[in-house]
Amino acid sequence: MIGVLLEQGPSDWEILQQEDGKASLDLCGSFSVPEAALNVGVDHAVPVVRVLREQDNSQVIPWTPAQYELTDKENFRGRWQITLMLPAGGLYRIETGLDSSSIDGVYVWMFRGDVRFHIGVGNLFVIAGQSNASGFGQDWANDEPQLGVHVYRNCSSWNLAAHPLNESTDAGDENANSELRVSGTSPFISFGRNFQKLSGCPVGLIPAAKGGSPIDLWDREGTGTLYRNMLRKISECGGRIAGILWYQGCADTIDDAPAVYEEKYRRFISNVRSDLGWQVPFFTFQTNRELSSVFDEGWGIVREVHRKTASDTPGIYIMPTLNCSLSDDVHNNSGSNVLLGERMAKLCGHVLCGTADFQAPDIQSAVLSADDEVTVTFSNAEHGFVMYRKNASDCGFTLSDSHGSLPLGYACTSQDEPGAIIIKLLRKPGENLEISFCSQAVPTFTPPVSAVTYLPPLAFYRYPVSVS
Repeated sequence: MIGVLLEQGPSDWEILQQEDGKASLDLCGSFSVPEAALNVGVDHAVPVVRVLREQDNSQVIPWTPAQYELTDKENFRGRWQITLMLPAGGLYRIETGLDSSSIDGVYVWMFRGDVRFHIGVGNLFVIAGQSNASGFGQDWANDEPQLGVHVYRNCSSWNLAAHPLNESTDAGDENANSELRVSGTSPFISFGRNFQKLSGCPVGLIPAAKGGSPIDLWDREGTGTLYRNMLRKISECGGRIAGILWYQGCADTIDDAPAVYEEKYRRFISNVRSDLGWQVPFFTFQTNRELSSVFDEGWGIVREVHRKTASDTPGIYIMPTLNCSLSDDVHNNSGSNVLLGERMAKLCGHVLCGTADFQAPDIQSAVLSADDEVTVTFSNAEHGFVMYRKNASDCGFTLSDSHGSLPLGYACTSQDEPGAIIIKLLRKPGENLEISFCSQAVPTFTPPVSAVTYLPPLAFYRYPVSVS
């Protein structure tokens, strides 16, 4: 092929991670002039590159000469390279050409060159975890693809993002997160659309989740298969990302797994940051429910690990899923995935772009008063709660002491503290009083929600109650 060949550079549909509103782009290849031009006589042949905005065909970077070296001076063949600085945005088209003229000056040619289409400069997010990250929603919902929301497919090529994101056509054995079953919808098409709107930049999604995966597969010191697979994908996409979208934990609620979950989860986060060389933010989902599970304590422990880690570790953010519907006994349905994607985009928008705060209420204190009421105070709930149920148990609260579970009466908002909920105990509590919220495998479907964001509080487990 004559003209300019682009041998190293982005592929069609690729999203580049922006840094401070721009991305560096290295291009290189070879060039040659056609034989007909050689017969006329060639004065010069210079490889040039330009970048156009696909929306209106305007030039972002006009024709720019590349550095080049003639490897065959007689036939005007050579190698070229150039580094461009692209502003955040897109989609862009990258064109190359061979700026040439004849010796006598009669002819001026712009010979053909390779082109790359639909290139964006924006934010890359890794999708990690298990089935609700991979996506197994099976019903319908309006959740269409959108230009500027692209996916690095499991076959290691970029394309327009569409469900199912974790499909594995042509992926090969190297891809450790290929599913055995047919997957479905996930939250992340919705996330991409909404975050693109909030950030004003394209979004690139990098699926690395796998259904049923326990934390051991993400533990570098454990089996680590999915951990290494994720790092490989990050490296293939340039080594820099905006964040990790994490939804995992259901597989670690059974048997003895909850006892070591916190150690492995925190180590996973630390190892990722160490191996990437910077404090990459994690945007995590607290697990929803499993209708057929009998492991209430395991679910309580895993959710509490998610909550505590986000509370005490910088750069870890968390979103509840408690009031979302299912398409089977454990997988969020398609409508819930659309909702969760929008919620997570708002949280990421707040953290990464400075948009409006969108954090879930989180317990700050629980205090027992003399009249057998427990006042539970929450952060991120300054304007109070919407209470769907009047009984504390129906709202999702449980309390226990050294004698066992306590019967509960009403739950209501506090007139004096808008960010507090008051719970009435129906017997005198004993020692070691603790409160939990939505800690079971199948918690309430009607938890209270913030009167502003309509997010439920984060689930918590065995939080100590102090005495006023």
